[in-house]
Amino acid sequence: MIVVLLFFFVALAIGTMIIGHKTDSECAWTISILSWIFAFIVFVVGIVMVVDISKSRTIDQQIELYETENSQIEERISSIVSNYMEYEQTTFSQIKNQDSMELVTLFPELKSDSLVQEQINLYTANKTKILDLKSAKIDISRYRWILYFGS
Repeated sequence: MIVVLLFFFVALAIGTMIIGHKTDSECAWTISILSWIFAFIVFVVGIVMVVDISKSRTIDQQIELYETENSQIEERISSIVSNYMEYEQTTFSQIKNQDSMELVTLFPELKSDSLVQEQINLYTANKTKILDLKSAKIDISRYRWILYFGS
């Protein structure tokens, strides 16, 4: 679509320049100048889209990296929680096999641990980045369609 618009405005600008040169029409020169301006704007938008599309090659790898890091964080937090549960086994005798992230939110003693808090903050930030990357991946396919009708 962007490529088609760019060709259209360049052709219109060249055509109106030729007509303006032959007829000395101010209207043709005005249309020609406006066409060049629109062609330039479309060109800049196209360049921005091409840059965004070129970044899409690494999105899957970035998502995989963040998911791997989150699984490592879950393992660390699970280890911390299990150590804490062993230490406080009499207190937690009713709770069995719950998710470690849920236990951290249930027990403020774990939440106050700065290491656990940093891990939770990193985990949350990574989840947000994963969502942003997945959203960017969706946008990239739309940009491709707008730029050159698909693919």
